Amino acid sequence: MVSNSIFEELEKQDWADIIKSATLHAVYQLKYYGLWNRRGLKGYSAQEITMEAIEKIYLAEWKWNPEKSSLLDYLKFHVIRGLVSNLAKSSEFKSTHEIESSEFHGIADQEGADEIIASMNQDQILKILREEISSDEQVKVVFEELLIGLKRSEICEKYDWENRIYDNASRRLSGFIRKITDKIKHVEP
Repeated sequence: MVSNSIFEELEKQDWADIIKSATLHAVYQLKYYGLWNRRGLKGYSAQEITMEAIEKIYLAEWKWNPEKSSLLDYLKFHVIRGLVSNLAKSSEFKSTHEIESSEFHGIADQEGADEIIASMNQDQILKILREEISSDEQVKVVFEELLIGLKRSEICEKYDWENRIYDNASRRLSGFIRKITDKIKHVEP
């Protein structure tokens, strides 16, 4: 259980707003990791992930420090991100994902197919970009942290970087993106 002082801080929170915002972030994380589908994975919905994250803070499995970040930021960028990341790494996801990929051709003419195709294209682009930047650790950090919504100042603080390190990595990321965009333009009819 959390200490009395943390418990008092938790009791002061605007839970309706926190749950709403954290749940939206859970949806984003599920989409980011390719786990977003109507059936859910392991029975988890975005709201269930949010509620599990809150429970883990109350049980002190994840230790929130109110002096370092707001509860909402901690929930979004640490607990929910960690829970969804672990879910994506689970063997159940890997086997389910393979089955869903093979089933895609059978649903292509059903309602919502455009959404699935758009999602696949986004996933493919992210995969290509991740492969392209894989040799540059700083660019990978900037890319992944921007995807989850961190700002320049938060990334610099988190990694103890000077602004110029972020700026240089950001410029290199832009170069990778331009390179991929040029390749895609030449492939399209």
